[in-house]
Amino acid sequence: MLQTKAVHFARELISQGKVDLDSPWSMSPEDENKLLGNPPDWEKYSLWFFIQDSFRQSVQTKEAYKYPYGKNGKVYRSALIAIRQRAGQEELQKVFDVAGELLDLIDRNNQANRVEGKLILVDAREGVVPVEIQLLPWGEQHTEKGDWVVDDASLRLIIADFAGRKNDPVIDYEHQSLGEGIAPAAGWIKKLINKGTLGLWAAVEWTQRAAEFIKNKEYRYLSPVFFRDPETLRVTRLVNAGLTNVPLIDGMVPLVNKQPVIFNHSIPKEDAMKKKLAALLGLKEDAPDEEFIQVISARMEAAKAQGAQGAQGNSLTSHEKIPAEITGLLGLEPGAKTADVAARIQSLKQSADQTTALAAKVTTLEEGAKKREAGELVEAAMKEGKVTPAQREWADAYALRDPEGFKLFVAKAPQIVPFDQIAAKGVTQADADREVELGKQIAASIGCGAK
Repeated sequence: MLQTKAVHFARELISQGKVDLDSPWSMSPEDENKLLGNPPDWEKYSLWFFIQDSFRQSVQTKEAYKYPYGKNGKVYRSALIAIRQRAGQEELQKVFDVAGELLDLIDRNNQANRVEGKLILVDAREGVVPVEIQLLPWGEQHTEKGDWVVDDASLRLIIADFAGRKNDPVIDYEHQSLGEGIAPAAGWIKKLINKGTLGLWAAVEWTQRAAEFIKNKEYRYLSPVFFRDPETLRVTRLVNAGLTNVPLIDGMVPLVNKQPVIFNHSIPKEDAMKKKLAALLGLKEDAPDEEFIQVISARMEAAKAQGAQGAQGNSLTSHEKIPAEITGLLGLEPGAKTADVAARIQSLKQSADQTTALAAKVTTLEEGAKKREAGELVEAAMKEGKVTPAQREWADAYALRDPEGFKLFVAKAPQIVPFDQIAAKGVTQADADREVELGKQIAASIGCGAK
């Protein structure tokens, strides 16, 4: 059962500032013995654990206590994060909620580093580079770039999309990855974290260069790139983010957004409506949207023709010939006019076209990022003398197709020729052919499968 006294004790420690914000969490047998003391003080020991299992274990055994949240006289922020993850997996809602409330309390107390209403990066703890950052604040946001919303549904959509992607989203400098030139990475988003009313956070792996920039306060703010649903304005997908010094939204923790880059993205509706419509029209459920539109349009035209040819006084108007099931599934009132149905169909088609175009845009951006990363890998290999200019085309293709395999090749390949000598000497075609063949032999010998 959840120990209320342990929760109160943790709150008291947080209010006194007895919090470890940065250390990784672990609880060793030595840590447990230190908490217990000598002679053993089980009452004091129990205060450091959220759960006491007194039904199956004696209260004077370590096995009776679970979910430790601190040690050394401090609450560990990393312990609360681990508790939320474990409690979520074990469906212990009360423990999950308590850990979340205490995390919120820690983060609110840590916002003492406000300057002119903005949360900055390192003022409160000089020289500390955060490993967790806020990407999107909770609630409605109104900016000159557009309005958007982050709520429970939004956070679920963003995190589900992130879980289905293989590549880590990049954090670059000033959104350079959205352009055509070189776009070095400042860091990589390794994990997204739902912090409820504190919004969307991320665990970040910074590059050494970016860490120095942040530590020296040369970069202090963050700007996300995301998709939103044009109808609900919910954010549905995070693309990437960029370090910047031009903030727009105040009050983020610990980085502040500049003007966000927003793409509209319609969320696909549930399949139930499409299945019913397919049955009514005699189509397959997986038929393309264009086929649905064609069949409905044809029926509309047939209804109009019948209305025009019917006997006067007995004929039905065109909109009465449209089945009520179809008007209902299209979100229209029974008896809707032909013009209303046509307008609804056109809006659905336009939404589908926009979604297709936006998906193509995302694909282009992701392909561009992969090409830039491959180019950077090859440039680094050339500087180390592992790849020569004559091998550039082969190396570019290899790094793009299999970046991890190319890294392994570079790590194990000998230095073919010092880089400064490559620039100083001319390379004949025979030399180039030999170098390319040598590179392929090296790759094959270490099992990289280069072609």
